[in-house]
Amino acid sequence: MISIIIPTFDQNDMTNDCIQAVMETSHDYEIIVIDNGSTPEYKPPFTGFNECRIIRNDENKGFPAAVNQGIEAARGEDIVLLNNDVTVTPGAINRMAGWLNAFDIVGPITNYAGGTQRVQIASYQSIDELNEEAEALAEAGEGESEEVNWIIGFCMAFKKSLADDVGSFDESLWPCSGEEIDFCLRAKEKGYTVGIVYDTYVHHEGSVTFRDMEDEGHLKYLEVCAKNEAHLKEKWGFDVWNRQSIEAPPEAIPVTGITLNLGCGVKRSHLEGAVNIDSRPEVEPDLICDITKGLPYEDDSVDMIYALDFIEHLERPEVVELMDEIFRVLKPGGRFHHRTPSDDGRGAWQDPTHRSAWNINTWRFYFVEPEYRDLYGTKAHFKIIDLHDEITDQENKIVHTHCTYEVVKQSPKDPKIIVAELVDGCGLRCALCWNRNRKGSMKQMSLETVGKILDKYNDPVHRIAWYNWGEPFLHNDFETFAEMVGESNAQNMMSSSLSLPITDSRLESLRHFDSINISLSGMTPEIYNIYHINGNFDLVMKNLKRLSELGLSGVSMTWLSHKHNAFQLQLAKEFANSLGFKFFVEQHLNCEVEDLVSGFEHELLKDPKYPNDGDACHIGGWDVIDVDGNYLLCCASHNVKIGYTIDDIEGENMLSDAKLNNPLCMDCREKECWRMF
Repeated sequence: MISIIIPTFDQNDMTNDCIQAVMETSHDYEIIVIDNGSTPEYKPPFTGFNECRIIRNDENKGFPAAVNQGIEAARGEDIVLLNNDVTVTPGAINRMAGWLNAFDIVGPITNYAGGTQRVQIASYQSIDELNEEAEALAEAGEGESEEVNWIIGFCMAFKKSLADDVGSFDESLWPCSGEEIDFCLRAKEKGYTVGIVYDTYVHHEGSVTFRDMEDEGHLKYLEVCAKNEAHLKEKWGFDVWNRQSIEAPPEAIPVTGITLNLGCGVKRSHLEGAVNIDSRPEVEPDLICDITKGLPYEDDSVDMIYALDFIEHLERPEVVELMDEIFRVLKPGGRFHHRTPSDDGRGAWQDPTHRSAWNINTWRFYFVEPEYRDLYGTKAHFKIIDLHDEITDQENKIVHTHCTYEVVKQSPKDPKIIVAELVDGCGLRCALCWNRNRKGSMKQMSLETVGKILDKYNDPVHRIAWYNWGEPFLHNDFETFAEMVGESNAQNMMSSSLSLPITDSRLESLRHFDSINISLSGMTPEIYNIYHINGNFDLVMKNLKRLSELGLSGVSMTWLSHKHNAFQLQLAKEFANSLGFKFFVEQHLNCEVEDLVSGFEHELLKDPKYPNDGDACHIGGWDVIDVDGNYLLCCASHNVKIGYTIDDIEGENMLSDAKLNNPLCMDCREKECWRMF
């Protein structure tokens, strides 16, 4: 039996949703909820034959203490720790338990987590879509896993016997943050293994309890993280957050693809299977090359690069230029591993041939963070896979910094979401639309610009969304536009309100699209017009039925859920099913529409409600194009242009860099206001 332990503090509805997902997707389990002083006291839903026990604490003892209580009370051989803001998918719990035959501690992949468990997948707007994506990942990742040093504890499985051997979770890390990493590292010290499994995906809302506790004045999120991080660093002697991956010695790593070993030195330092490069013929390199003058390789052509005790032999400006050159030749996702003597020890300047000195902060900031990259003017952009200091000679006080970077650059085959405005205006005044307070010019995108968009993103991995901020059906050449879409290799989706007269030929043209989405906010005219102001409910109903008669397979209806229309949700779902449409629910802000409109009309980007927890905004990654072919900051900031048009096709990083460095985007990401959208 599996004992599923769910610590909770308030958010009783979210806990119920978490348990409901477990009940619908799992078998052979018990549930143990540790209620850390919730107000009101948590009462579980009916769970049938699967027991749900409640352990009530009068105060919030924190996540680690709650976990320890749950493990002690568990009756199952297998333990699964589950945050109450996680939605498990079909088979996830039992699949993780099955993986305990291969690893001793197991974690899934997800949309929200630090480290390598976080993955990018197609967006989903409902439980059904989430489960579909999870099932596709389960099939694609069947049998795939990765051994690591630690996993994040939003969802993790291990044997109860392992917990008995390793010991309790560290309750000093209150209320949470890092306790699961400490647990994993202690387990590894005893010879246990930790793995990420790539056939199991769960949805993680992320940091909900933390945000609520900060809002209520119980803690300061960043201070808690800093305190716990310092505790872990003191205990383990290194920055644990940068040590998730298991990094074997370079000599032991199998060389695949094109691998370069820069400044290879004498024969005994050469890497077998790599191209060993040096400027000195006497060391017998595979390639004699002055690396400071460039690498003789094409863009995006190299898989891996090593530089072991080499960088310190270059001047600092030469190193900056070399980092740009390494960035240029590495493929998207390619890695750069280097080892340099740190000036935190005596080895940095011990050798008279050393011409520069570095320390761990150099590699943590200057080729990773945008503000530091701007300071040096570096094109190189990496993310940290592993970064740590090692005392290599205790007696002589020599310290080496080990760093593994992964290059951050856009692959032509990486899937992108493109949002394009075909018409500037629609005639409605929907509460969350930036067009609501402007009439719009009703300007139409030229077919030439349409063609440029379709040509640029002409690949099946890309998804082009022709949204109805401006109603596509209002375009004078809609039938021609639809025919152009039909010849595209990309996935083309169109969104419409259907609140306008539509000719039969235009409706028939929808056959050229891969999917069509219709938004609805009411099943009666009175309710519909609260949100869809100026809409024509009767015309929408008529057009929906006409659309149903076409028999298209890719039609979906999205219910825009608010307090005022919640009572019509079930009726809307039944109506969509009767038409043969997929049905999704988009949960808007949990407030009355009047409040929502009022909040939206104020400066949301100045709202300090949401702290920055290192997560990233998904809408900022979309390519948003207005009616004139200008790239916009994101789909939640209309008219904020970033200086590029659809004609600027070279340098795929230019868009992301322009967004990341835009003050509005930086402010929004820092305060996580994007969550409101």
